[in-house]
Amino acid sequence: MTQVFVSGNRSRTILVAALLLVCPALIPAQTPTVTILVNFAGSNGADPSAPALVQATNGELYGTTDQGGATSSGTLFDVTPLGSLTTLNSFCCQNNYVAGDAPSGLTQTSSGVLYGTTQLSGLAQCQIDPSQTAGCGTIFQVGPGGQLTSLYNFSGPDGFGPGGLIEGTDGNLYGTAFGTIFKFTPGFGLTILYNPSCTLEGCLNAIGAGSLIEGADGNFYGTSGNDSGGTIFEMTPQGTLTSLYVFTCSSTSCNADTPSSLMQASNGIFYGVTLEGGTDLGNSPCNEIGGVGGDGTIFEFTPGSAAVILHSFDGTDGAIPESPLIEASDGNLYGTTACGGANGAGTIFQITPAGVFTLLYSFTGSPVPGGGPSGLFQATNGLLYGTTPNEGTNSKGTLYSLSMGLNPFVEMLPASGGAGAPVLILGNGLTGTKDVSFNGTAATFTVVSDSEIQTTVPAGAVTGAIQVTTPSTTLASNLPFQVTSQQVAATPIISPAAGTYASAQTATITDATAGAAIYYTTDGSTPTTASNLYSGPFPIPASETLQAIATSSSYSASSVTTAAYTIQSPSNPAPVLTSLSPTYTIAGSATFTLTVNGSAFTEQSVVYWGTSALATQFVSATELTAQISAAEIATAGTTAISVETPTPGGGTSATLQFDEAPSGQSAPAFTTLTAFVNPGSTATYPVTLPSTATNFSVTCLNLPSGASCSYSLTGAVAIATSSTTPLGTYQITVVFTETVPGAATSLVLPPFLLLSLAIARKRCVLRGTFLTVCLGFALMFVLTNSGCGGGSGGGGSGGGGGGGNQTHQATSTGAVTLIVQ
Repeated sequence: MTQVFVSGNRSRTILVAALLLVCPALIPAQTPTVTILVNFAGSNGADPSAPALVQATNGELYGTTDQGGATSSGTLFDVTPLGSLTTLNSFCCQNNYVAGDAPSGLTQTSSGVLYGTTQLSGLAQCQIDPSQTAGCGTIFQVGPGGQLTSLYNFSGPDGFGPGGLIEGTDGNLYGTAFGTIFKFTPGFGLTILYNPSCTLEGCLNAIGAGSLIEGADGNFYGTSGNDSGGTIFEMTPQGTLTSLYVFTCSSTSCNADTPSSLMQASNGIFYGVTLEGGTDLGNSPCNEIGGVGGDGTIFEFTPGSAAVILHSFDGTDGAIPESPLIEASDGNLYGTTACGGANGAGTIFQITPAGVFTLLYSFTGSPVPGGGPSGLFQATNGLLYGTTPNEGTNSKGTLYSLSMGLNPFVEMLPASGGAGAPVLILGNGLTGTKDVSFNGTAATFTVVSDSEIQTTVPAGAVTGAIQVTTPSTTLASNLPFQVTSQQVAATPIISPAAGTYASAQTATITDATAGAAIYYTTDGSTPTTASNLYSGPFPIPASETLQAIATSSSYSASSVTTAAYTIQSPSNPAPVLTSLSPTYTIAGSATFTLTVNGSAFTEQSVVYWGTSALATQFVSATELTAQISAAEIATAGTTAISVETPTPGGGTSATLQFDEAPSGQSAPAFTTLTAFVNPGSTATYPVTLPSTATNFSVTCLNLPSGASCSYSLTGAVAIATSSTTPLGTYQITVVFTETVPGAATSLVLPPFLLLSLAIARKRCVLRGTFLTVCLGFALMFVLTNSGCGGGSGGGGSGGGGGGGNQTHQATSTGAVTLIVQ
């Protein structure tokens, strides 16, 4: 694994973000203005990840931090262009590593969905180190409100520590992990395209994480290197890899060493940077990589020719250009160095495609405005944005903007496609748009919001800029849109046709593209690959608007098809209740919102708390919410939850049980929260309970049909399924009843004490003092919850013996997930 050490020995895995196509016009360099927008404080994140940011369809910028947040394992955030930051979620431990640890940045696909990777953890056991209790990294998806959903868990043979993802012109996601190049199709899974024949350990220096882009010719390009030169390679979509160029590097001659990234400019030429090498082989104070020396280079490369060094850094103008170059809307290339410059804290630079280099800004280091900058990103307001890792006012990193006087523009997702392919246009001030054209060819379009337009590539369009005419100005795209011969998946056909019906209908969706996956919504929103996956006919019990798209691994996504239904006299189906969130609470807690999941819900459906109807909010046909008051959970016990839908039709669902655990009890510490089983198999959930407790009994609420649960003396809850247990995902509440001596408070170890030493050791590479802090908190917890006040009290009712030998019954509750597949 190639690593760079800057600013307090912070280690950072080299990541790559690549732009495939960029625009041609060049504008002379303007006087740069750097403005610090955010000083991270730890609670809202620390050490912002590279690549820095992406601009979402709502006009705001999204990013991740490598550390900080609720669990010190990184955060997901959004920030307005003016710098107002909101922490949306924290990674790692609160979900038992399900979401992963140490995120590697985000990628936005042409459907507007955000995806990302984490370098550590996940549900699969990492086979590189058999002692690991968590995985080698994850692929995740960002849902509404910042919800994190893990889509894939790396285990080692498929790679580990994945870097950033890119979206291919075929709609699939591509990326590299240490040792592999892979393709990932949401809803279908991961395919390894290239895996060097070597042991897992030997793969460390084969293909680095994050070193992949897609060229304009549809092939993939990347770099690899390990302090003794490096290569530029080409790979076909089928996984055939060819070495195109080898950098030569020795102690006496080094044209460039350790290439870390590529990008392809609008002129078709590839540009990249190397971490070392160049004309100056003196090992500068910045360069601690361990190679032959030199402060790094910028190069250009055309397949079939040798790489040409455009600029060699000498320390005064920067050193270690670890982040990828970007081409801004002025046609110039911009980048950063992690070290060097006037203050030794890194630089921002500009270089023209012809090689004219300009030093724009030298960072001053700690405390403000930081140093060791990561990669740059240009938003549609014309500003460039970037981050610094662990400097700033709070020494946790910064987020800054760089003004070069560049005008606003519009961005396309994707940047290429064939006639009929859907395209998202992102920008600012798009409300009231009068015209959209592809290099002069008019296109039909829909203005979704002030920051988003939906359109399709018109027939007859040719490669060139997209123009958007708003009431106040005409905006051009920052890159030329490449019109390709890529086939577009057929538009889905919905049956019955849209219209007014006297009774409930059953919708069927078909598509002429063989093997296509169909995604749909029923609330009128635009479907994406994060929407409902069509698996068969489904009911339309009431008036609603159905929309659908089709995707395939070898086609661009289809256009959206829409069918609006008006049901005059609906016959409601009986509701089905599948899960609750949360599944339990502590008696005496405050008011909270209960989420009820299932199917066949209508706007008239009502959630019942026992026999009491609750004020119910309709979210969708599969989700309802209701407020649970403090009075309803004032005492311990269980309550039956059901959903009732009125006539015509309708009915009452089966019940699920909600548990109100006794006040003052601690949740059991499960080391595994999610288990996958086949029908007829048994899932186990290791759990830690008080060592002094005896006579354990366990009750599982909301088990699927044919399943049972038990507690073993080995310290695990076992859920056994039968051959007839239905497939599905089940949220199960586990209630323990145990005999405990002494004081009434049950000592349950917090989850972080159950993490394996192997994971703690691996995280310390990225976390520094994490293990020390965790052990400190653990000691405080044990001192607070044991020994103090234990043996008190005289004889109890019934005349039992001394207080130290008294026993009582304690109840504690936890939740686990069972996935029967």
